[in-house]
Amino acid sequence: MGNTNRDRQYKDSARLVAISMLGIIITMIIMVLFGGCTTTKKCCDKEHVITEWDGDRQINWYSSTEEK
Repeated sequence: MGNTNRDRQYKDSARLVAISMLGIIITMIIMVLFGGCTTTKKCCDKEHVITEWDGDRQINWYSSTEEK
């Protein structure tokens, strides 16, 4: 009799893991699709890049097309 309880717990745990993994994958897909800067947003309208070097680091300064 004790074996059926363990089987049920195992199936419930496996189901919970599967649902959790599916939720994580769906969340990651949503974050990729709706997150970040795309080319249609103002934040990506870059016109000119000024590159400077600070020792071994490259620094890029962007001038925007936005009116100030």
